[in-house]
Amino acid sequence: MKKILVLVLIIIIFSLSACKSYPVYEEMKPDPELGFVLNIDGVIYRTLPEVMWEPDPYNQNRIKIGNLDNKNTSIGIYVYELDVNRVFILRYEDKLFIDVAQKNLFYRADVDLPEFCASNVSSLYFTKPGNNSKEKPFDNTITDRQTIEDVFQAINKAKEHSGGGKKSVGNLYINLSEYEGICVILSVWAYQDKYWLDIRDGITTYKLTEISHELIEKLVGEELPTAKEYLEQQTSGE
Repeated sequence: MKKILVLVLIIIIFSLSACKSYPVYEEMKPDPELGFVLNIDGVIYRTLPEVMWEPDPYNQNRIKIGNLDNKNTSIGIYVYELDVNRVFILRYEDKLFIDVAQKNLFYRADVDLPEFCASNVSSLYFTKPGNNSKEKPFDNTITDRQTIEDVFQAINKAKEHSGGGKKSVGNLYINLSEYEGICVILSVWAYQDKYWLDIRDGITTYKLTEISHELIEKLVGEELPTAKEYLEQQTSGE
């Protein structure tokens, strides 16, 4: 009986939340220079040209602000709580019984996002695998200018690379100084007995760049075994 009451309560709560009234936004005609375009309360958002910057998808909440096209649609419009300037909005199509929901990031057409380079970055943050803490999402903070410069020197040497056998060391968050809540997230791997940064170049291209043992220890904030030893430890633990 208790299980039935709990189920009924969940259904009622879900129904009430589904009935919440949201503004309805229209998707504008695609533009050859701006890509797909949305008008959100008089602010134009675009998808082109592609940018590496994005709102941090892990350490902040998404907040729904409206629906697309009609009130019965499954497509919602969301903002990010730490993106106080609303540089980005998310078009999210939540289809039931489909494993992968369709997500599209748009960014403000009246904002020229800065170049992804060391001079536009004041801090780096590192998160180890398995850290899901909202209170302390980062395991190390890096503000040393030389370390930031070293990271970008490595990024500029990145080349397309493929292959299996990679083991995660963590994620490196590169924060945009000018806008709060905006970053680029790079994966850090042990692979082929070396440490690497995994760099997204645009939406679909990924590249790897080797980083030194000294640099990876500065990013992680502690001593690490060699990449070969790290791989052996991770493989033996599986």
